[in-house]
Amino acid sequence: MKDDPWGNKIPVMSISSKHDVETYLERHRTLITRIVEVPRNKQSLILM
Repeated sequence: MKDDPWGNKIPVMSISSKHDVETYLERHRTLITRIVEVPRNKQSLILM
């Protein structure tokens, strides 16, 4: 769970494989409000 700007708790889920993300999206597209890709290597994180 994560706090939104208004103090509400929102569920957050992380998936490590792009294939798993595509499969999950096919099944549950109406339940998802935002998708964020987080880079795994240190250099990409620093550039963000």
